[in-house]
Amino acid sequence: MFKHFLAILLLPLLISPGVLYSQEDNSQDKKVLVYKFDIKKEIAEPVWRITKKSFDEASSMGADYIIIHMNTYGGLVTSADSIRTRILNCEIPTYVFIDNNAASAGALISIACDRIYMRPGGSIGAATVVNQTGQEVPDKFQSFMRSTMRSTAETHGKDTLIQGNDTILKWYRDPRIAEAMVDASVYIENISDTGKVLTLTADEAIEVGYCEGKAENIEEVLRIAGIESYELKEYVASTSYRSGKFMVNGNLNDIRSYVTEGSRKDGRGRYLGDEFSAPDLRQYMLMSYRSFTANGNFNYGLGALITYYFMHMENDGDRKNINAFLTALNDGKKGEEALKALLAGRSFDELEVEISKAWRSRGVKIKFN
Repeated sequence: MFKHFLAILLLPLLISPGVLYSQEDNSQDKKVLVYKFDIKKEIAEPVWRITKKSFDEASSMGADYIIIHMNTYGGLVTSADSIRTRILNCEIPTYVFIDNNAASAGALISIACDRIYMRPGGSIGAATVVNQTGQEVPDKFQSFMRSTMRSTAETHGKDTLIQGNDTILKWYRDPRIAEAMVDASVYIENISDTGKVLTLTADEAIEVGYCEGKAENIEEVLRIAGIESYELKEYVASTSYRSGKFMVNGNLNDIRSYVTEGSRKDGRGRYLGDEFSAPDLRQYMLMSYRSFTANGNFNYGLGALITYYFMHMENDGDRKNINAFLTALNDGKKGEEALKALLAGRSFDELEVEISKAWRSRGVKIKFN
């Protein structure tokens, strides 16, 4: 239960993209390893790079399953095709959880996965190729996309059905449905009307074999998939690591802006404001992964400030206590036993006061409950 805290404390989403680390151990007896990463932005080269890193790491760790947590309106066909190919060539079963949208390039990637799960109210489809202004591109590009969608669906093979004296071969994922997501002229009785590009709701996708089930979150996806005892490891954009050191961005203004109002460079951030209430520090440091992700935006933002405190503010940035904490973890200590090194003789209340005081002098007011 304690492994996720190292990820929360040391490697929150600070500014720079980054590394992979363990975030959760949901079981006392580890049986299967599940690796998760997100596609929740426009599909382009950066998403392809994250995908490559994630699949390489999942393979090296011996992961039993890969889950893609998706919510995207699409992006570049070239990047999507690279991701699709990587999924199809991967020996590790790869599932996707469509957490609202898998449009356009997102639909192509989803269809490549071994199983598709969707949030109620989610959708998949609308894969017509368009240019930057939203206008459809010439048919030669549509033809490529139609073929790619069809062939991707075909890779999942056919089921053999016996009906009386007849043997029927039925596609596991009907290629015509994939094509209808691109081509408005494709007609499929009771599914796709001519003149309308196909987009499926969760219920419709289940009915036509393009979704294995509905779920509200990753934990429910795993339960529906029959994975009940697992260790979850997650890729999160974070700080880089080089020459034995965490390369944590030391620019105070960047960190403060990222957490309170969003990065001035690219607008990304947590938008917590410069004055906010925070949970009890002991509770925060020991909370379960499920509780943490239930309010992930806030908790990652708070984690960034706490991380900066231990790395740059405490004892003039000597990192003595954080290094002691890491050593304790490496020695197998867990929970409050490991946190004793970080507390360094202080109570949680005293540490709350120190963190609050340090950040108040830098223009951020944190009130721990």
